[in-house]
Amino acid sequence: MLAKERKELYNVVFNTPEGNQVLADLCKKYYVHSTTFSKENNEYQMAYKEGQRRVMLYILNLLEDKA
Repeated sequence: MLAKERKELYNVVFNTPEGNQVLADLCKKYYVHSTTFSKENNEYQMAYKEGQRRVMLYILNLLEDKA
């Protein structure tokens, strides 16, 4: 799949009222109100959380208005 096609697909999915609700929920849980740091200083837990955050960054990057 080409990058342009991927960007269009993500926009079709997330630029609906339902898609916006799903995106907001994902951001709340895995991005905006989440930290990758672990209270126990557990590097595996931190890596896992950072992986979740990276997925959200990927989605949000595809949804930016850049051509």
